[in-house]
Amino acid sequence: MTEKQTIAEKPAHSADSHKESTSKILFDDIDSGKTIGRFTHADAKACKTNPEEGTVPTLMPGQRSNGCDFKGMKDLPKDLKHLDFPDIYSKAAESTVRIDSTMTDPHDKKGRYKQEGPAGTGAIIGKDVEKGECLVATANHVINGGKDVNISNVKAVSADGKKYDTEVRYTEPKKDTAVIAMKTGADTEKVCKPFTAVQDVNDEAGKGKNVVALGFPQGSRALYASPGKSDGIRPMREDMSPRNIKELGLEPDATQLKVKNHIKGGQSGGPVVTPEGRLAGLNQSGPDGYTRDSYAVPLDQRRVDELLAKARR
Repeated sequence: MTEKQTIAEKPAHSADSHKESTSKILFDDIDSGKTIGRFTHADAKACKTNPEEGTVPTLMPGQRSNGCDFKGMKDLPKDLKHLDFPDIYSKAAESTVRIDSTMTDPHDKKGRYKQEGPAGTGAIIGKDVEKGECLVATANHVINGGKDVNISNVKAVSADGKKYDTEVRYTEPKKDTAVIAMKTGADTEKVCKPFTAVQDVNDEAGKGKNVVALGFPQGSRALYASPGKSDGIRPMREDMSPRNIKELGLEPDATQLKVKNHIKGGQSGGPVVTPEGRLAGLNQSGPDGYTRDSYAVPLDQRRVDELLAKARR
C-alpha cells in the first residue's frame, strides 16, 4: 500500500431509484450447471456494465477496470479456472450481507452532497436467536466513515433482499474492524447463516493460496467475486507509510492479509474466503493506481470468537 492509497471511504454514485428486487438466478455457470437465487444485479445501473444473466459476476485479479467493467468466468487466468464459483457462492453468499447507509460530506455545509444506498459489505459471524439478532463483522470505516464522509442510518440487507435495522456492538478502529447487530427478529434462524472461519490463516490462506474476495463494488446491488492469490500476512507498517497509518488512525503493528486481486470501494468489509468457503478475512482496501494488490483484515476462528465475546458484552 502506498502513501497515496487510502481505505475506500466514499463509494461511487448509486442511484436512489434502484429497486430492491431479487433475481431467481444470480448466475448459472455453464460448466457446472449450478444455480443460486441470491443477490440480484437487476437494475444495478451504478456500474458502467454488469454481468448478463447466466454469467459469474467476477472482477479480474490484477487488472484495472474502469467503473464496474467486469469479465466472466471464461476470462479467468488459467491458474484460477479450476475455482468452482457456483460452489463458493453457495457456501458464502448466504453468509454475506450488503450494508446500506446515508452518506454525507462533512465539508458540505449546505447539504448538497447526500447519498443513499450500498456503502459496503459484511460477513455474518454469529447469531442470538433469543434476542433476534444476527452479528456481522465488517470494516470499521464502512459504518463509521472518516474525514471525507459521515455515515448514518446503517441498514443490513440479507441475501434474500430483505433489509434490517442495525446497532453497532463493537468497534476496533486501529484494526479497522467492527461488529454490528442485524435486528432480524423472527427471521433470525432463517437469515443468520454464520461463516465457518479458518483455524489458521497462514495455513489455509497464506502465501500462494487461492482466495476469493466477495462484496458489492461501487454501489452495485450485485454480489461480485474477486479471485486472486494470497501474498501472506504482514504488518501494516511494511506496506503503508507512517504518515498514512497516522492519518487513518490505524495500528502500525496490526497485520494485513495481502492479496493479489482487484477489489473496489463497496467491497470493503466483505468476506475473503478460501475455495471451501471458509472465512479468512475482511476486505479493507484496494488498488489506487500505484499497486494492484488489495488488503484484508485477517480472521481465524480464535479472532472471530474474540469479536463475538466483545460484541455480546
